[in-house]
Amino acid sequence: MKVAILGGTGSMGQWFAKYYHDKGFKVIISGRTPEKTARIAKELEIDYADSDVEAVRDANMVIVSHPIEMTAKSILETAGHLQKGAILFDIASVKGDAIEALEKASKMGVRAISIHPLYGPGAQSISGKHGPSAFIPSMALALKVSVGNRF
Repeated sequence: MKVAILGGTGSMGQWFAKYYHDKGFKVIISGRTPEKTARIAKELEIDYADSDVEAVRDANMVIVSHPIEMTAKSILETAGHLQKGAILFDIASVKGDAIEALEKASKMGVRAISIHPLYGPGAQSISGKHGPSAFIPSMALALKVSVGNRF
């Protein structure tokens, strides 16, 4: 299984890259700065792409780990390049426009979900936690989770 991590050079992106690589998945990252992306990919012993669209090619799962202000744009730019049935999710702490972007992606045959990890990049593992993330499946996206809502 191929996992693409968009924004894979940030702290959480690197955390997910290490996690999935350690689980035996093929991992590819993209980032805003080509030199930094190549350096981090080499350090993590994973692949890298020069663009988000290139990274998602043939990916079974895509994690959007870009800064919040880039999340919706990245989802919209890549969703049409994903294979049908691929999993696409964001990990932004503030959802904003990401919910609408994920709704659009789900209409393209992508299994869209929004999560909020209940841990940070300093977590050694997710073992022993009662749940690694708060999930908002695409079916629940219709709830229109608003910025700042808690449930």
